[in-house]
Amino acid sequence: MSKGRLSDKINIGVADLTFTPEGSSIPVYLGLTKGGTTLEYTPEYYDITSDQTGKTPLDSILIGEEVKITTELLDTTLEHISTVVPTADKEGGEDKVSAVTFGRRPGLRLGHNAGVLRVHPVSAGVGRTDKDVIVYRAANKASLKLAYELENEWVIPCEFVGYPDDFRPEGDQLFRIGEYKDYREPNKRIVSFWITPSNPDVKVGSTIKFKCNAMYEDGSTEDMTDKATWISSEEDIATIQVSSGNAVATGVAEGTVVIQAQLIGYTSSTTLRVNGI
Repeated sequence: MSKGRLSDKINIGVADLTFTPEGSSIPVYLGLTKGGTTLEYTPEYYDITSDQTGKTPLDSILIGEEVKITTELLDTTLEHISTVVPTADKEGGEDKVSAVTFGRRPGLRLGHNAGVLRVHPVSAGVGRTDKDVIVYRAANKASLKLAYELENEWVIPCEFVGYPDDFRPEGDQLFRIGEYKDYREPNKRIVSFWITPSNPDVKVGSTIKFKCNAMYEDGSTEDMTDKATWISSEEDIATIQVSSGNAVATGVAEGTVVIQAQLIGYTSSTTLRVNGI
């Protein structure tokens, strides 16, 4: 089997950028860039030290992460300026922007103007996404710079900063490299997640039905049994699978297992004791 040439695995060249504003499902192609596009990811750690070890760290604790994508866009249409410059307001109808205006009172929150930013290396090829970078909530903090010079072009400077999307699972809230997976359902924040029944018994060869429910910050609840991933810690003792809106566990052999439901970063567990016939 051919493993491919090393040169095939090396990415060079420019990238296509798209930006999907919050509340929209249609990505905006941002056009050509000047000077390329750069991604910087910076994790910040706090080092734990002691008198005995001096400055040698005993451990390091992650206290923050930052992702930043910088580029300059050559397509300076009014539509693009109003799309990527958060302080710009647009005038005109749905089909055409006639002007963009500036000047607002302090207090604008960039997180309310963030969207999904995708960087696709052109050298990766059409349809190949394993090298794509997707920042889930990105907003542009750069100043606007329009050149009025003979040998210079108008550009839209962009410094896209990523903000955490806490509707996504833990460990997948800032950005990813590779295929995009949308976790925007549900759009309300979950504050409680639990399994019923709690710590039940079942006999070998018999079944028992589990459900899991979520409570949202507004107090409403929803049955999440079909959407959750169900796991048995010991399938030799009990198996579990979703059927007709229930998570059905089957006793296989005597013993105790942990039944767990996982849902976009939330987990809930209970024990199941399997008794002899």
